[in-house]
Amino acid sequence: MNYKNGELIRKTRQKRGMSQAKLGALIGSQSMVSRIENNQTDPSDQTVLMLCDALMITFEEYFYSIFDKKQSKLSALANQLEIIDHNNDGVMLDKLYVLTQSQSRS
Repeated sequence: MNYKNGELIRKTRQKRGMSQAKLGALIGSQSMVSRIENNQTDPSDQTVLMLCDALMITFEEYFYSIFDKKQSKLSALANQLEIIDHNNDGVMLDKLYVLTQSQSRS
């Protein structure tokens, strides 16, 4: 059993402002979410994919977090852009644009 599963799922869920009940409704049941977060069970491959989708993280981000692998900065940026696009977050996109413009001038 990988004890990082529960911690990653809990922290990401809380960061997204999502309750266990809401996440449970998206992936099957609240009790499943609770068992995963409390490291009582490992999620199946299908459940991992549903969790990633519901929590708006890529499988790559999940994998790197669980197995302590380093993600390239470009890959991390691409993942964040995907989330911003998915959320249709124009404000965050504008901030990112301004940041990249100032960095490219440096």
